[in-house]
Amino acid sequence: MSPEKRPRPRRPSVIAEEEKAWVEFYQRVREDPTLAQEVLAQLERDAEMKSAHLALYLSCKESLRRAHARQERNERIGAFVRWLLHSLFVLPWQQLRRVASTTGDIAVEALPVAALAAVPAAQASATPARRSRKPPSDVLAIVPASPEKATSAST
Repeated sequence: MSPEKRPRPRRPSVIAEEEKAWVEFYQRVREDPTLAQEVLAQLERDAEMKSAHLALYLSCKESLRRAHARQERNERIGAFVRWLLHSLFVLPWQQLRRVASTTGDIAVEALPVAALAAVPAAQASATPARRSRKPPSDVLAIVPASPEKATSAST
């Protein structure tokens, strides 16, 4: 047999370093799911290595399960926080805006009929972008301020 084809025996220092690396993997895969996924892929490719390091294989699987459970828990917590903030801040603001817009409509409906008849049809059908709090000047001229003043003005 030629010297090139003959397998070289491993030196004890290389074996010791390999063992240290495997021990380090055992410790690190518990905290690092990315490393656990890489080690798991390597172990699944080589059946002999998987059977030699079965505890490492199982530790990798457990680490990935814990990481998945942690991710799902964080998503549930995030969804709850989003719902809570939406309920506390967004919904009351939307309801306040809705009530404010309907209150303006109720105020318009409460105006006297004579005042509504004086408003031109084009102006009544168009909804302005922002309503003024003061009534239009032409409506004030038609509607008397109070019944006493209306009777005294007519006499």
